[in-house]
Amino acid sequence: MKQKYFIFIFLGILLLSVLAAYLYGGRMPDNPVAQIYVDGSLYRAVPMKGLAAPLEIEIVREDRTNTVVVTSKTVCMKSAGCRDKLCVKQGAIDNGLLPIVCLPNRVTVKITGSTDHSGVDIISR
Repeated sequence: MKQKYFIFIFLGILLLSVLAAYLYGGRMPDNPVAQIYVDGSLYRAVPMKGLAAPLEIEIVREDRTNTVVVTSKTVCMKSAGCRDKLCVKQGAIDNGLLPIVCLPNRVTVKITGSTDHSGVDIISR
């Protein structure tokens, strides 16, 4: 009898998790910005909204090169100077859930919301 309750509780938690991932996961931020990090430091931030043509950004470090392509809807790693090329095989990202990471070259690309913090965030009295 206790096992039945455990199964129902587990299925309920699983259902809520899937629902939360669905509601949060598929959305792109209002003002998306592609942020490229090299060695953990921000290398370049590219606003994606209103980008007319694809923008290719080449990152050259020592003898390795990564090429990131930013469009108005997606970001992808076009080429990488590493052996496994897992970052290239990952494909394009269109939301902020998963970043593109090239571990050998220490390059990370992710999509975040706007970096403009000029608006009112909260009002307190």
